Amino acid sequence: MSDLVKAKRERLEKLKKQAAEKKRMKELKEANKGKPVTTDSQGGAGEDINKLMDKVMTSSAFEERKKKEEEEATLVSKKIVDVNLSVALDQCEHSINPKIRNYLNQPVQCELGKSTMDAKEESEDEKVQEKKPPVEVKKITVDKTNVNGLPMISGLPDELIDKENKKEEEEKETKKILDEEEANEVMSSPNFDYFFSKAARLMERGLNSEDDIIGSFERLETDDYAGAASKDDKIIEKATFMKENPIKRAITNIEWSPKYKDLFLCSYYKSENDWDAKETDGLVNIFSTKMPEKPELTLTCSSEITSCIFHPIEPYLIIGGTYSGNVILWDMREKRNYPTAKSQISTSSMIKGISVVGSKNANNIVTVSNNGAICVWSTNMMKEPQKRVDLGIKTNEIPVHCIDFPEEETNEFYIGGEDFNIYSAKIYTKKQNEENITDVYSAHLGTVFSLHYHPKITERKSKASDFLLSTSADWGIGLWHPKSRKDPVLLIDGEVEYYDAQWSPVHPSVFATCNGNGQIDIWDIAKETEESRYRFEADKRAVNKIRWSSDGKKLLTGNSNGVIKMYNVAKEFYQPREDDLAKLENILNPPSF
Repeated sequence: MSDLVKAKRERLEKLKKQAAEKKRMKELKEANKGKPVTTDSQGGAGEDINKLMDKVMTSSAFEERKKKEEEEATLVSKKIVDVNLSVALDQCEHSINPKIRNYLNQPVQCELGKSTMDAKEESEDEKVQEKKPPVEVKKITVDKTNVNGLPMISGLPDELIDKENKKEEEEKETKKILDEEEANEVMSSPNFDYFFSKAARLMERGLNSEDDIIGSFERLETDDYAGAASKDDKIIEKATFMKENPIKRAITNIEWSPKYKDLFLCSYYKSENDWDAKETDGLVNIFSTKMPEKPELTLTCSSEITSCIFHPIEPYLIIGGTYSGNVILWDMREKRNYPTAKSQISTSSMIKGISVVGSKNANNIVTVSNNGAICVWSTNMMKEPQKRVDLGIKTNEIPVHCIDFPEEETNEFYIGGEDFNIYSAKIYTKKQNEENITDVYSAHLGTVFSLHYHPKITERKSKASDFLLSTSADWGIGLWHPKSRKDPVLLIDGEVEYYDAQWSPVHPSVFATCNGNGQIDIWDIAKETEESRYRFEADKRAVNKIRWSSDGKKLLTGNSNGVIKMYNVAKEFYQPREDDLAKLENILNPPSF
């Protein structure tokens, strides 16, 4: 409540007290009528009080005093009405148009008479008012209250009402609804399409999210592993992406976003339908785990994508390698789905592996082609590579099938070849004529399909951090320790081809594999080295790509028909025990008895 209203109410209370005091004095006089009045002990006979009052009542002084008291009582009643009206108007101030409120602030004529809020101020201003021409004031009244309990004011000036109505009509004209032709033109514009698609994605993502988006501070599920049919189930299917409308292209790569934990990309081989003009050879889809029905973003290019990753330092950039040997760069901030940069010089062979090496301030893109060509690129200069090295042993090319860089490594990396060998190589050498291949590791009897170097899970230095995992067409899984020996530490013979394998990012002895029978296997070599801890029948088709989420709680898989699935895994696979790392180290150096 404003200070003005408080002052008015205080003045009203004061006036009420004065009126009550005068009334009390009058009642006291009435009560003393008829009582005899006697003189003191020395006086004579007393006179009757009624006679004395008659004399007083007939006197001219009493008449004037009585008239003055009646005028003061009328003045008090008028002030009470004025104060009540002012308080009511202040209480409904928020519901009255500002222009109408200004009008009400002017002096008005109420039904009970002229406003005399402050008699002294009015008497002082009478001289000024006499010099000014009289202002014609329209009478307004306060009717009954409305449904909200606020006073209803009527009798406003017609000119003011007409002006407000005219303003409302002008506002309606400015908010004119577009006709069909204008609406189609707006909706077909690129800016509207970008805005609408982005807003729709945000809404769909929120509706499909298990997070609390309405502020109730609850989750739909308290456990990521909720939904297991029994305690024996270690893997639970969580979502199938584009289930109603699958791509039907074999998947070349799946990668989680390094920044946005619910985003991942998927690249595909070219379409088998060469006659469909709508089908582009190069295709990359960006999915959100909160919206499995369709991709968040679709990126295209003219050549088939053979390898694709997120830029780990600039996560809005996506780097792709093509069948034709070009390097493609997409920027997700752009309002387009075609590349923002493309290399003009081809490596003359398909790119089989991409990695980004270096620090936050200085980093480069490294690509390795099928013919053994290593190229170093800069995101600011994609026309041609900064450096090119042709791998080979005594001028013999190395047929590259896959590559992997250890974490925080900028020079040394590992190659899986189609000649059944694993190679360690360097981008930069100390001597000019020194070969870039440093070592060869032989044990597989088929093409090496995948390589994955053990991640650095703990800050403590451990030999387990140098384990290298490999899968091959010979149905074998290899566990290597390149820093200490050239033969495999462990070679597991399987029943089918294992296309991909990846270490858990949080559990030191756990890794996952996928095979040609559509099965997912989770291994824990600290507990068992000859068979997997759990096998899950994931698909009827061959599953050729598998990736862990950064927290180790989810698995992504892609099959030869373009179907992507996400699974939740049991706690035992992402909550390691204290002795798991020591048991893994014992595999390399078994204790002697």
